[in-house]
Amino acid sequence: MQPVIKKLDFGYFPDPNTTDLKDNITQHDGEVVLEFPLNHLVTKDLGETSRGRLTFSLVTKHVYGPPNDEGFYIHYKNIFDYPVLGFKVDELYEVTGLQNEFGKENAQLLNDPTNKHYIFFVKEGTFQCVAQSWKFELLSK
Repeated sequence: MQPVIKKLDFGYFPDPNTTDLKDNITQHDGEVVLEFPLNHLVTKDLGETSRGRLTFSLVTKHVYGPPNDEGFYIHYKNIFDYPVLGFKVDELYEVTGLQNEFGKENAQLLNDPTNKHYIFFVKEGTFQCVAQSWKFELLSK
């Protein structure tokens, strides 16, 4: 079965030079929060210190790690036909059909129709989570 990929647009892009999320992920009360600088060169109304926040709610599982921006093209091309998938760095996706990619032990989490599998590729790694919803907030312009 070919995965179904839905790009989720939150209107901004992370700054490609400072997108290691490792130290910018927090969790509390069933939410996982990612904070990161935004790319002010792509969006003209942003300043150099602009920051954004992605919040995932009712999270049952999340991971951050490999592959990074150089490795994910190779990683996913070896598993699927990459051009069909169309993943891009610094974008958020909701995916169905990649259960094994999140770990076979977590596949049952995705059988619950209220749970969604999110993937956020950044320069230094890949964030994945199973959650019921997400939102973006612009913290500073």
